[in-house]
Amino acid sequence: MKRQFRLSFSGFKNLKQYVLEFLMIFLAVTLGFFADSLREYYSDRKKESEYMQFMVKEMRTDSLQLDRVLSDTASATNLQRLSILILNGDYSQEKMREMYFLSLSATRFSGVIFNRNTLGQLKNTGAMRLIHNREVVDSLNKLDNLISAAEIQMSEMFKQSHNYVSELGSFFDHSYYFSEGEALNNFEEAMSRQPSIEFLTKDKARLMNFGFQIGLQAGAAYQYHMMLREIYTYQNNLIPFLEEKYNL
Repeated sequence: MKRQFRLSFSGFKNLKQYVLEFLMIFLAVTLGFFADSLREYYSDRKKESEYMQFMVKEMRTDSLQLDRVLSDTASATNLQRLSILILNGDYSQEKMREMYFLSLSATRFSGVIFNRNTLGQLKNTGAMRLIHNREVVDSLNKLDNLISAAEIQMSEMFKQSHNYVSELGSFFDHSYYFSEGEALNNFEEAMSRQPSIEFLTKDKARLMNFGFQIGLQAGAAYQYHMMLREIYTYQNNLIPFLEEKYNL
């Protein structure tokens, strides 16, 4: 009986030892899991902060482009004025000279090539999951949508511009700007050499259609500039927002 008790007591001691070993192993695995999770958490937060640093840097670069493009309003304004003059049908020498002048200055359009490297990486590689702040995610998605819409409008603007420029030579006589095979750099000098300034065609239907197409081009340019202004304002608000959220 005593021997039996000793064996049972010995078995209990072995069971206790096994339980302790199991608990130690379980604790070690659990702590390792939490340590890995913590390392992954801090690694993700570091990557998130780096992405936001790149975003702010790219938006600041875009702002410089936006400043430059938005400051050039002459092209759209001149194109609109040219459209009005052609459609009004007043082709007096005074108006013809103004239209010839406007035709030269209304072909220069600039667009913004946005820096979308960071936005592209966030959206295309699944890295957007790293951003834990929902408000930041929504802000970046809105910016991406605004830029996409502006790029579509820019494409439409340049398409209209191409149509306008391809038709320009059918209406305006560019030989006025040359003398003895040499280009005249001064517009006033070029016009002063001509006793009469005219269009290459007197077809009213064609002129009206051309004036209408120019008006469409001016409208596309104005719409594009409105979109750029919206992006410019949005980015200027988003930059300090991200800097505050991420202590940049």
